Formats: sequence, structure tokens, C-alpha cells
Amino acid sequence: MAELTKEQHESFEYIMQERIYHSNAVSAFEIFKCYVKGEYGFPKDTEKAFEYLKISSDLCYPPALYVIRALYQGKEVFGIKGKKDLRKYVDALERLSAADSIYDYSALDEEQKNRFCKLQWEAMAELGKQYIIEPELYNEDNYKGYCLSLCAAINAGLPEAYFSLGFYYDCYRPPNYAVSNSLLKKRGNLGTALYYYEMAINSDDEEYSNLAMVAYNKLAQEINERECRTEESMIPYYTR
Repeated sequence: MAELTKEQHESFEYIMQERIYHSNAVSAFEIFKCYVKGEYGFPKDTEKAFEYLKISSDLCYPPALYVIRALYQGKEVFGIKGKKDLRKYVDALERLSAADSIYDYSALDEEQKNRFCKLQWEAMAELGKQYIIEPELYNEDNYKGYCLSLCAAINAGLPEAYFSLGFYYDCYRPPNYAVSNSLLKKRGNLGTALYYYEMAINSDDEEYSNLAMVAYNKLAQEINERECRTEESMIPYYTR
């Protein structure tokens, strides 16, 4: 497709700006994609692309929040070089994890709604992990990380959330925040850590399955050696 003339481009941008003015986050995201890919007569322009991405994310459009949170992690996305910013990254995750209470889902079809909900749960798991593994956030509110991870684990069964819960009980071993399940209470904090690690190990997510297996085996070895367990009573290790 031929590139738009300057007059056509300005006219189109004016029309789209009017739509964006009326809180059309989808329009802003579509312009972002045009600029980032150089499609439909638009020149490739990463600065303009980010400008429209920011507009769409400010209106809490889930796909825009998903992309911008990666940029604030310092990743490069669609040729746009991100700049690491913990606070902006967390803010994007906060809004994405609660997008259905901010962005109107009523006009979405079932497929879109399911896709956006999936992004929300993944954001919640990611945010929970950050409040557990990121020292600055952990010192602020580590219990928030536990709650977010538990919510994502129970409602969406996400391996990342299971791993985060295992890590939480393993490394921090909170004495005051036992989960309500009586079986887990009896097992104690380290038993709870092993339980959540196992949930991640047995998932189909290779990354978190492998991470959990390493952490599980390390903790199992620590318990076996400290308690001088015999071969009959020792906690078994996982192998591939």
C-alpha cells in the first residue's frame, strides 16, 4: 500500500485523535500498530508508536498494558527499546490485573473477553511474583505478593503463581500467614513450600516446572540432611 501523503496523514490523524479524545483506546492501539509496523501507508516511527501506545494504556486497554509493561521491564518490543522502570512496570501490572473493573468489557465478544481475562490473570501472577522476589517491593508489602499469587493460583492455576508461593514459603517462611487449608497447616511452612513447588513441577509450563524442580530438590535436600532422615523417611527428589 502506498504511503499516505502529508495531507492525508494529517487528516487521518485528526480523525483518529477525535476518536481517542472520546476515550477510544482501541483506535489508539491500532495507530500504535500502524506506526510500529509501517503499515497502511504509515511510516515506521517508534516514537509516534509509543505515544499512541501510552494513550491506549492510559485508557487501560489490556493489550496496550501488556505491551507497555514489557517495555518498562527494559525489554525491546516491536523495535521499541524499553527503559527499565520498576514503578511504571508495577503500575502497568496493577492496572492490567484489574482491567475488567476499569475498561468496559461489555462490547467484547467471548473470544476477546477470554483473551483479556487471560492477560489479567497472568498480570496478577507476575505482579505477585514481583512483590515476592523484588527486595524493594517485598519490604513494602510482601503479603500482597502472597495474596496476588494465591488468587492467581486458585482461580487460574498458573504455574508462575505456584512457583511464587513455593518461593515465598521457602525463602521467607512467614509465621503469621498460614493458608486456611488444614492439611497445609499441618505440613508447616516448608511442607507448604514443597507442595506449591510440586504444583509448578507438574504443570505444562517448562520454564516454571524446571525452576520449581531445582528449588524443590534443594529444599528437600536441606530438610533431609538437617533432620538426618533415613532412606525410608527421606523426601524423594525429582528427576527428568
